[in-house]
Amino acid sequence: MSRRRILALIGIGLYVLQVLSSGTDASANSVVPVWLVMFSGTASLVYLAVAAVVLWKIGHKAIALALPITSLATGMTIFMTPNPSNLNIAFSAIKAVSFVTYVYAAWLILRSEGNQTVMH
Repeated sequence: MSRRRILALIGIGLYVLQVLSSGTDASANSVVPVWLVMFSGTASLVYLAVAAVVLWKIGHKAIALALPITSLATGMTIFMTPNPSNLNIAFSAIKAVSFVTYVYAAWLILRSEGNQTVMH
């Protein structure tokens, strides 16, 4: 299996881990261990950096910039409590764009697998 395929699969796995580690109860208290949340966040940041570099190198510069920006924007919505319903719609739109960007980036990395150049 190539490195790019492994990178794409790790990215998808980390996205699932992010969703699982964001679980809360009815009082909005985290129901997962703190270490899992920290691991998920740190590993995801590393993945975003590596994926952005790979996307940049294979010529998808717009997605290479959009991937970390949309992911960080989604992370910022966690710290904001929307009161008006318009903000709820905006936050949902940010999360949807981030998800689509994340999946599209993984797909681009997988698709570029056959276009790898051998470096000596």
